[in-house]
Order: sequence, then structure tokens, then C-alpha cells
Amino acid sequence: MIAGEGPETDTWKHLERTFEILDRVFFPGRITGETKTAYYQHAAAVLMPSLEEACPIVAIEAITCGKTLLMSDIDAFSLFIGDNLPHRMLPLIDLEAWKEAILKFPAVPNDNDRAAILKQSEDYTIESVVRKHESLYKSILA
Repeated sequence: MIAGEGPETDTWKHLERTFEILDRVFFPGRITGETKTAYYQHAAAVLMPSLEEACPIVAIEAITCGKTLLMSDIDAFSLFIGDNLPHRMLPLIDLEAWKEAILKFPAVPNDNDRAAILKQSEDYTIESVVRKHESLYKSILA
């Protein structure tokens, strides 16, 4: 499933036709609310082959649902990489690397990976973000 709408939508649809995978790809367009949460919960992983990201909200939403990220190797995504986390950064233009990562990805994540991702998601709760901002403001004003 390729959710959302943006300048690359036509490119993805062209690739779908080129690779003859019309029966395996679904483009629901923009999704929100409970539908978006349900899609995350039923995904094996969330792929983010982004060219650029300012604030990768989709990545944060995905990890709060315990999902592994397969991301392009742009700076914004480096925040989500850690020693005990299963997330992977892949060269954006290396289709073989993406193909290999997708084909090797387990349909069901192991319990240790899921626990590590859910632990990571604690960094993105409202309370955690507020504490970090308060700390930053205090350090600036000190």
C-alpha cells in the first residue's frame, strides 16, 4: 500500500505499471484518523523512500504503532536509528537494496524488535516532548 498524496504519486503509479505489480499495490490516497492507525497496525513495516523530510511525522506515527521503518538515507531519518532497533536506512537510488530489504523482511516482527520500537516511541509522547522543550528553554535562558 502506498498511502498519501504528493509530487511522487505519479512516479509510484508508473513504477507499479512498469514492474507489472498492479494486483499487489494499493493507492488509497490521503488517509487520516482511525483508518490511518488501522493501516499502521496491520503493516509489517513502514517504508519511507523520501527525498527529503523536515519533520518525519509518519516515522513517529509508525513507531508508536511498533512498526519497523525502512527509510531512505537522508539526515532526518538518522534520528530513528539505534543499536537495538531494527530500523534500516537504505540508499534512496539503490532499488536492489530496497528490494532485498523488503524481501528479507519478516511478515511478523519478533517480540524483541517490537519491544525496542515501543520503548523508542516513549521519546515521542507529549509529556516527553514537553520535558525536552522545557529543558532546552531553561538551558538557553540560564
